[in-house]
Amino acid sequence: MGMKIDLHMHTAEHSKCCQIPAAEMLRTARDRGLDGVVITDHHYHLTEPERAELEQAVPGICVFRGIEIGICESWGQGPAWEDLVIVSEHPWEGKDPVPSEDPAMLAEYARRTGALTILAHPFRYHRHLAFDLGLYAPDAVELASSNVGPCVFAEVAAMARKYDMKVVADTDAHSLNLVGLYYVELDKPVRTETDLARAIRAGDYCLGFHEPTLQARIDEVRPQEDLARRILAQGGTLENFHAQGGIHGCFFTRVAEGSTYLPDRRIKGLRNPVEPTTQPTDL
Repeated sequence: MGMKIDLHMHTAEHSKCCQIPAAEMLRTARDRGLDGVVITDHHYHLTEPERAELEQAVPGICVFRGIEIGICESWGQGPAWEDLVIVSEHPWEGKDPVPSEDPAMLAEYARRTGALTILAHPFRYHRHLAFDLGLYAPDAVELASSNVGPCVFAEVAAMARKYDMKVVADTDAHSLNLVGLYYVELDKPVRTETDLARAIRAGDYCLGFHEPTLQARIDEVRPQEDLARRILAQGGTLENFHAQGGIHGCFFTRVAEGSTYLPDRRIKGLRNPVEPTTQPTDL
């Protein structure tokens, strides 16, 4: 039997951008059919006692330890940030366990510890990457998440093939409505972060999503983005968007950039390598 795991999720305890306690996030993940979650709070790696306490508080779901860190390097068009998810049982525990802003140091750390490195939400902030994938390519890249839309599917898939990175799907969840949206389904169960890293690097998984959560996300995003398109067509601004019922400014900004927050059903059952020409289904 396989194992459904979300590789990228935040909690209120250690990520200021999340307001939901870890136990509540985990209970929701379990109720939506996930078998495991990697908690990847910003610049904080769970201690082993914290992990064990969460598993005791929420039986029936495995808790894996990770971290999301920002890196910055002057490359190409100038300094820009990227975010990396790192899954490992061996880093220094607690605050800032990994040296950030230096891809070379991260690469050395990953080689030394067997950590899994994932490029999070590529092209979310800008249309170029902040570091040279030719010098250091993470093990994997997010093909789908709450912050990776279908408009960059082909670009991410092509990048993954060029630099020999696996593609993964995860939630990047900061709220309950996104928990379970996307996940990887491993061919075989794992129990440690090291085993999980090996399975992802080997490509022993397929991509999946929780249909009710995905449809609910579509129902949330589509009318917001339709509103943004109408306002943009009229020459309107973000202020007009909010005045006419726009909830999150990020929806307006994403549409203005020619992108989208809509989920993507194309990933269902995909295995590596993914062809950039894969055709979309009805969103």
